[in-house]
Amino acid sequence: MRPHIQNKYFILITFIIVIFLIIIRAPCYFIQDGWWDIKSNSFYIYSTQNNFFKTLIFVLPSAGYFEFFTNIVAKFASYFPDYAKLIDVIFIFFLKIGIFSYIIFYNSNLILNNKYRLIFISLILFSTPMSPEIWMTSLHARSYFAILTILMIFQNFNFYSSFQLFVYRTILIFSGLSSVYASILSPIFLLNYFFHKTKIHFTNFLISLIPLIINISLFVKFYLITNNNEESRMVFNFSKIISFAYNIIIRPFAGGTIPEIIYNKLFIKFNSDLLISFIIIFVFLIFLLLKSILKRDKIFILLLFIFLIQCSLSLFGSLYGNFVGGRYAVLPGIAILFLLVRAQQLEKKNIFKKFYFFLIIFSITIGLLEFKFFSPLPNMLECGTKPLVRFFIE
Repeated sequence: MRPHIQNKYFILITFIIVIFLIIIRAPCYFIQDGWWDIKSNSFYIYSTQNNFFKTLIFVLPSAGYFEFFTNIVAKFASYFPDYAKLIDVIFIFFLKIGIFSYIIFYNSNLILNNKYRLIFISLILFSTPMSPEIWMTSLHARSYFAILTILMIFQNFNFYSSFQLFVYRTILIFSGLSSVYASILSPIFLLNYFFHKTKIHFTNFLISLIPLIINISLFVKFYLITNNNEESRMVFNFSKIISFAYNIIIRPFAGGTIPEIIYNKLFIKFNSDLLISFIIIFVFLIFLLLKSILKRDKIFILLLFIFLIQCSLSLFGSLYGNFVGGRYAVLPGIAILFLLVRAQQLEKKNIFKKFYFFLIIFSITIGLLEFKFFSPLPNMLECGTKPLVRFFIE
């Protein structure tokens, strides 16, 4: 664990700013009742009716995968029902702090210096994929554990002690058991082993298999054997392609407001949504393929496969037959922005380097504005019946 950070003030100031921004971005979660109430959550209800051990191994039948962190939060909250919502928020708050601590303190092959530490923290905090739907609720902690696992893939193991490896692998298992999005990344650890050919990377792959095997077993049990689900989550139709093109390819870079204005101005006369979506996806995939071939960069290739895996899970795992936005677009959106950062790191031509950096800053800026003022889910930012913006004014 050698962060190579010379300035201690950087760490202190970064932590203070991060904590302030997490709280101020949606203070209703900390000071008033907002849209989210953990007591209406199936995990919380189950925890109030069962003992500690049963709660820890609870699997929501309609989900069909393990959510260990959510189970823990639900059980602790059930011990203090008057403070259940606050407990839920505090747990997810410390999870976010843990992710940002990892970015700041750990030596990564992807996060090269303090500038990129700030960029990655800002992308996770503010970029357009970070929907209000997942902001401070343990129910969607799986998205944050997947982000943590993605970051852990690029860990530099030079000077790592046996104890640090043990902690790393413990976190890897815990993250995988808390998030199906994290467990599905196990093949990336195998690919990473093929790139490095070390015992450490092979052991990491074997460790990452544990949550994946458990979740596959649960999927087989709940979907293929008992078949308790009235509706299959594996729903797909061509409307998803349109939603995919917008939410996963366009929105991470440009947000939702600007593309919607352009679309209404340019394409409202044409009934060609599907064709336009196919063209956007095709051009984007060709661009990624050419980039990966030209760069031949192992980190870029790993990020590309992470993006493809998360896209596949979002497309075929979405609860809705025609929608992959909101919480389903978070990880593909974050992966594509991480790809953009890597492209910026590798780029030799100054004009393209500046262009990539502009797209990164633009995503962060648009994400900041849309989260507060143009959110498609404004009720998730309200304090009781009072809009968040009005709360600050009054």
